[in-house]
Amino acid sequence: MLATDSVPGVSDVCRRGPVARYVWQVGDRAASRWIVPFGSSGRAGDPHFLDQSAHWAAGDLIPLEGDPTMAVVVYEEDLPGMGRLSLTVLNPQTDAELVHGWVTQPRATFWGMLDHSVEQVREIYELVDGLLTHHAFLIRLDDRPIGLFQSYEPDADPVGERYDVRSGDVGMHLLLASGQQPPRGLTGAVVPALLRFLFRDPEARRLVVEPDARNERALNRLKITGFTFEGEIDMPTKRAQLAFLTRERFTALFGGHPDAR
Repeated sequence: MLATDSVPGVSDVCRRGPVARYVWQVGDRAASRWIVPFGSSGRAGDPHFLDQSAHWAAGDLIPLEGDPTMAVVVYEEDLPGMGRLSLTVLNPQTDAELVHGWVTQPRATFWGMLDHSVEQVREIYELVDGLLTHHAFLIRLDDRPIGLFQSYEPDADPVGERYDVRSGDVGMHLLLASGQQPPRGLTGAVVPALLRFLFRDPEARRLVVEPDARNERALNRLKITGFTFEGEIDMPTKRAQLAFLTRERFTALFGGHPDAR
């Protein structure tokens, strides 16, 4: 892959160029090669922070390593008194059975998958995985999966046809799993952490949710978290309550977090 920056029609001079280099062998991942200027870790002090520099300077490439089914961590945050929360990209091949066990429980009735098979759940999240506008993550607490989190661009979703989408709107869905007795106050700690994750994107200005209007537990949680309610809307499979949370209101209520990354 080679990406540069110039002004077509004005000059062919490239003022910026790539620093990472990749060669992908589509038919054989193990034969692919890559290199970055520093190392595979972006954390200073990690043994892999600078371990590729000499190879990069010499123009070398190194083999791709690691298990392609390994969970990809996109966010981490300490929840005081509870443990380390992390978000990992949902892998439809390896995570479908786990998610199926959650979405087919009676308490997940508003998720709309009570009668789905494992294969149907897998197919749904394979579709999500192939979209640039929708994303699905597993929520983990000290590496134990505790829930499902999804984000999406409202103008690429049915909800975008039912309200005036603004630039910077981000949609979300949340399902915390049943199972072992959770620590007291877990939901109240997890939800702000997830919102901090979404607001990391400087383009995100307002969060949008559309839970089933009958889901009183979800509606109460949204009120506690600071969402403001607008009218109800008819979605393809439900009557939904539309609610919003602006960046300014979230910051006023929760602020930042010193150990989120």
